[in-house]
Parts: sequence; structure tokens; C-alpha cells
Amino acid sequence: MTTQTVPAETETELPRWPFQRPSPMGMPTEYARLRAEQPVIRVQLMTGDQAWLLSRYDDVKMVLADPRFSPRQPAGPLGPQKTNESSLFQDPPAHTRLRGLVSRAFTARRVESVRPFARQLSHDLVDELVAQGHGADLISTVAFRMPVDTIAELLGVPPADRDAFREASTALIMADERDVEMLREAGPKVHGMVRETVAEKRRRPADDLLSALIAVRDENQDRLTEDELVTMGMTLLIAGFVATANSIGLGTVLLAEVDGIRALHDDPSLVPGAVEEILRYEPKVSGPARMAKVDVELHGVLIKAGDLVMVPEQSANRDERQFRNAEVFDIRRTDGNQHIAFGHGIHHCLGAALARVQLQETFGVLSSRLPGLRPALALDELVWRMNFFGDNRFRLLPVNW
Repeated sequence: MTTQTVPAETETELPRWPFQRPSPMGMPTEYARLRAEQPVIRVQLMTGDQAWLLSRYDDVKMVLADPRFSPRQPAGPLGPQKTNESSLFQDPPAHTRLRGLVSRAFTARRVESVRPFARQLSHDLVDELVAQGHGADLISTVAFRMPVDTIAELLGVPPADRDAFREASTALIMADERDVEMLREAGPKVHGMVRETVAEKRRRPADDLLSALIAVRDENQDRLTEDELVTMGMTLLIAGFVATANSIGLGTVLLAEVDGIRALHDDPSLVPGAVEEILRYEPKVSGPARMAKVDVELHGVLIKAGDLVMVPEQSANRDERQFRNAEVFDIRRTDGNQHIAFGHGIHHCLGAALARVQLQETFGVLSSRLPGLRPALALDELVWRMNFFGDNRFRLLPVNW
């Protein structure tokens, strides 16, 4: 097979990525064409950088797990991102050490222990929604509150500090290109709160994740450093908040379009499958990035060492080669639904199980109590915003029931 390269004279004509959507809930039409005809293509990012874009499920999944590719994020609105030696977004052996230590405390049993809290919180939030009456905003009342309150409970943020923690966290996640100052203020504020909570847990350990992370050590008596503990807390907060809040809002709209809330009410056993289908189908904007550490040839295209590679999970999750009727939202999907919404390989999202618990409990309670739940406005009347993390979300989602 002949290896392809991109001629210099064509580089100024590269397609810009992320692609535009045909509608807020629609997927860019380019993905289906690229999966069929051009699975590896050169694109220009919003930052001006160039990258390779992959679109097929097998290719995206391969790159996410392949040690020839290193985790890397492009520069953001606040400048180039530096490598954080306290984070999980590193190559082995640093990643292996951190992931191993964190996994000793962040167990399936600990995540599952949060389920009763998430279930009761869901009921409390639905109570607040109903009290506001028809037209109440699902985003501020439920979608934002569920992840931040659950993560605060998991980390062990003191109840007296949770209102301030929630306010600062929401400001951090809500910020978009118009809110640079909000982001500059909220980021250090949340970071300081997590650091103070870590210090308090050192003085007075409790039955929470931060206390467990402080106590854990490996066979070589290695412990997580203060910076690593704070980074783990921030990672869970930001990743967990964004993913769960967006899935609650988008999932509610998707379910309403197929009378899915009532279906879940009539058959609660459908809830786990419905959550997986929401995760597969929801139309995200961008996706992870990787950096090639060596030359790699893929579909006859040479990806050179140092090249940036974009691996949009949303295109992979609509690949007709992997999913039957991939463009159909089907809460009764029977093909196994091996989506990669949480990534794949050693960088598979650490909080995936926690997100599933929150989404299952949220949609379980919403469907059991409000089977007629639906948006109060037409889709084209809803207001969207994109935050600094590249997530397109509803600013407001007024609902009736």
C-alpha cells in the first residue's frame, strides 16, 4: 500500500475541526462520509494547529489504547496546556503508579456505596423541580446539582462548605468564551477548597474517598503527594460534573423524542440500557487528543512522530460497522452497545462507574415520578452554550410533566 502525505500547497485548504452541526442535537454530516471514504484526514483546529482526524470505531479505539500514542490536549482559551505531573494524563510508568494508587481507594464498592445518596438526592431535586411548577429549569435544578453534590459527598467535602463548593464548581464548568474572568476566579477558588479539604482529612480522616486516598500506599510505601491528591479531586469534579450534567440534559431531550421517560416508568429494568444508549448517542462536540510518539501508518496514511491525532468518540459511537442502525436512538438496543464514551485503554475514565450510578439514579427517579417529563420549548428554541472544555450544553432546559 502506498503511504499518503499531505502536499504543502493543500495545507491552507484543510477542513476546520470541530465540524459544524446541522442542528444543536445533530451530528456533523462529515463524519459519515469520512468513515466511508476517508477514515484518516488532516484538519485544522480552532487553535490554528494541524492534526490527523480519525472517524472509525476500530481506529479510535486502537489509538486510545496504543502505547505508540501519548495523551495530549491542544491549547485552550487560556493558553497552552502544560503537562501536569500530578495528573493521570501521562504515559507509563508515571501513569501506572498514579492509577494504581488511586484504584486502591476508588473501588467499585466505594462508588456503589454512593448510590443511596444519589437516589435520595434525585428525589430531593425532583421535589424542588415540582415545587417550581411547569417550566422549571432542569439544568440548574437537577443536571448541575446531581454531579457536584454527589462528588462532594464522595470526596468528603464538609456539609457546611458544600454551598460554596457548589457555587464555585458551577461557575467553573459554566464558563465559556465570554467568561474568562469567571474562569480565572472560579478555578483557583475550587482548587483552594479541595486543598483545604485534603488538609482537613489529614487531620481528621473519615469514611470518604479523600481520606482513603490519603491513607493508601503501595508495596514500596509510596503515597500520593499533596498535589496529586488535589489533582485527583479536581479531575473527578471537572470530568464528572461535565459528563453527568450534559448527559442529564441531553438525555432528557433524547428520551422525550421517543417517549422514553414513560417507557422507563413502565419498565424500570430499561434504565441501565437507556443510560448506555444516551452515552453512546449524545452529540458531543470534540473529543480526546493523542500525540504520536513514533511514525505510524494507518489506512495508507503516514502519521509522523510528534503529530497530533484527534479521536472523536462521538464519531466512533455512530460507526455503522460497530452498531446496527447507528443513527437511531434505541433504548432497547441489543447489540451489546460497546460504546467508548468513557474512552478506552489505560486512560479509560476513572469515574465511569460513578457517572453510571448518578445517571441511573437520576433517570430512574425522573421516570418513576414524572413519566410525562418533556421540554417546555421546541428544540430550536432552546439556548445552547459551549464551555471552555469543548462541551456543547443547554444553558436552560425548561420542562413540563
